[in-house]
Amino acid sequence: MAPTTASSLNSLASKRSVTPSKQISINQITEYIEQLYESMEIKTEATAAIREIAAQNNAYVIQELSENGTRSLINYMNKPLPVAHLYTDALMSALARVLLEDTRKNMDLTANILATFHSISNHPQFHEVLTKNKIGDMSMKIMSYEMERTDMLSSKTAVRKQSIVLLCKLDCRDYANCSDNA
Repeated sequence: MAPTTASSLNSLASKRSVTPSKQISINQITEYIEQLYESMEIKTEATAAIREIAAQNNAYVIQELSENGTRSLINYMNKPLPVAHLYTDALMSALARVLLEDTRKNMDLTANILATFHSISNHPQFHEVLTKNKIGDMSMKIMSYEMERTDMLSSKTAVRKQSIVLLCKLDCRDYANCSDNA
C-alpha cells in the first residue's frame, strides 16, 4: 500500500484513541498481551501501545516482533527459542481474537488493531502469521460492516432532514395562516 495510506490509518487511530499513559516500550510486549484480556479501557490502551510500537517501523522493532527474526529477541529476553516464537504468535492471535470479539463494541480498539496489522503487513516476515489468523478476511468484513453502517446512518439522516424540512414548511404555513387571521 502507499505510504500515505499507512500514515492516514495510523493518524486516524492516533486521533481516535487515547494514547497510553505509560512509556511505551517493546520490552513490555508481554504486559500488553496480558492486558488484551482485561477491561475494554485497558484493552484499548494496550492496543494503542502495540500500535505505536508497530508504527515505529524500524528494523530493530520489526526484528523483535518477527517470528522469523527471533535471534535478537532470544538474546534480549533471555528466553529459549520456542518461547520466543510464541510471543509473536501469542500477540497476533490475541489481537485477532480481540478484533473478532470486540470490533462492534469499541471503534478506538478496532482502529488501533487494524493500524497495527496494517503497519506489520508491510513486512514479509509477518505474512504467514497474518494469513494464519485470517486478518485479511476479518479486515474486509469490518470494512464492509462499517460501510453498511455508514450507508444506513446516511439514509437515516436524509430521512430526518426531509422530516424536519416538511415540519418546518407545515409550521410556516400554520404561522402564515395564523398571522392572516389575526
